[in-house]
Amino acid sequence: MSDRIEGRVELTESAESEDAVIVLDAANGEIASGGNGRSGVLTLRAADEDRRILLDADAGRIHLRDERGAQTMLSDGELSLGGGGANGEVQIRNAEGQVFARLGVRDDLIDIRGRHGDPIFSVNRDANLSLGGGGDDGDLIVRDKNGKATIHLDGEVGNVGVGGNGHDGDVSVNDANGNRTVAIDGATGNVTLGGGGQDGDLLLTDTTGCTTIHLDAGYGNATLGGCGQDGDVVLRERNGNTTIHLDAQYGNVTLGGNGQDGDVLLENGDGDRTIHLDAGYGNATLGGNGQDGDVVLENGDGDQTIHLDAQYGNLTLGGNGQDGDIVMRDGSGTQRIHLDSDTGDIKLSGADCAEAFDVSEDVDVDPGTVLVTGDEFLEPCDAAYDRRVAGVVSGAGDYRPGIRLDENGQETGRAPVALVGKVVCKVDASDASIAVGDPLTTSETPGHAMVATDRERAFGAVIGKALEAHTEGRGEIPILVALQ
Repeated sequence: MSDRIEGRVELTESAESEDAVIVLDAANGEIASGGNGRSGVLTLRAADEDRRILLDADAGRIHLRDERGAQTMLSDGELSLGGGGANGEVQIRNAEGQVFARLGVRDDLIDIRGRHGDPIFSVNRDANLSLGGGGDDGDLIVRDKNGKATIHLDGEVGNVGVGGNGHDGDVSVNDANGNRTVAIDGATGNVTLGGGGQDGDLLLTDTTGCTTIHLDAGYGNATLGGCGQDGDVVLRERNGNTTIHLDAQYGNVTLGGNGQDGDVLLENGDGDRTIHLDAGYGNATLGGNGQDGDVVLENGDGDQTIHLDAQYGNLTLGGNGQDGDIVMRDGSGTQRIHLDSDTGDIKLSGADCAEAFDVSEDVDVDPGTVLVTGDEFLEPCDAAYDRRVAGVVSGAGDYRPGIRLDENGQETGRAPVALVGKVVCKVDASDASIAVGDPLTTSETPGHAMVATDRERAFGAVIGKALEAHTEGRGEIPILVALQ
């Protein structure tokens, strides 16, 4: 059996009262409770008489409770979920009923899922914030009051962007006392480490965790290498060409190359240059600007053995138990000059002492030619027993002059004439053979010597003595120059 009431039903406090406190309005689909001095309360109870839903207009409260006592309350602008042994949770679902956002008190306090249904934003009990995953990159963008991005954490490429859009991007790291110890300044591009009572060190490690680069601000040191690695410093010019290379493996410092001269400049405390190693010209300049430029070399015991003294222009070699020798070699490495301080000798690889004389340019004066004095210059001999004999042109055969006198730099019209020593000489044995030790004099054959057989005529005309025999015809033999 059922009764149908159409329209509007009003319930009053008493039959005498005209003020409705409960109204059921079928036309508008409303149930109104309260008014006329009464608070409106709507209570729904379960079968066991336990109150499960309460709408209290006087308190402005909605109160829901399940059979476990878990409560949901909306009052004074606050929404309270949970209690009574149950966790409070808010879920947002799509049209298909899939949960896309959840706010609760489980492991993840906030859980938002992406288009594939996987978590892309979560906050857990340890106050950790996780962005991305499930096929989506997790970015965090912070904007200024004008809506421009100034901080961007990009989960796709792993970058942190700070600054831009009219803002400098700075990063400051403070110690436990609030002192800044690390500063990255986007305006100037500077990175400052240390300060606030802390040394600022920079450590770079290899894949095994071993430090291979250490910039130590405490002592002002830069250490590169170690842990099985060579520590090199390579500096390049703007085109990428290496111009400075400090090679720790071989202990070398290379400056220049690739079109650049590598110079070393050292200055004193006043900024005056006192040492200049110039690779362009291969010069080393020491001193100047009021300073003497000395070079001092010491042996393994720290004793000075070589001293180039610019003040007095002296070169001192040896001392402190060491002999100071000077050895000079030619391009092939053959020793040519040796100044031996132990014996006090000057050792020369040359065989004679020659002096430069003017010679006639009209005749052929080649090494080994016997010369005699003329009116203006020396000329090849052309008479036997000529007492004008001057010597032999040095440089024939394997012999070279050891000492050359009166060299004025003139290339033509002069010849080095051996005055004493060994020299290769042109000889003519057509009239008499030459034996070792025979005295030699001028001959009628131009520029040739012959054996001196006439002692009276030979007086004052002897060139020297033969060091090798020559039996017939013309040739060249070594002789010992001894003018008589």
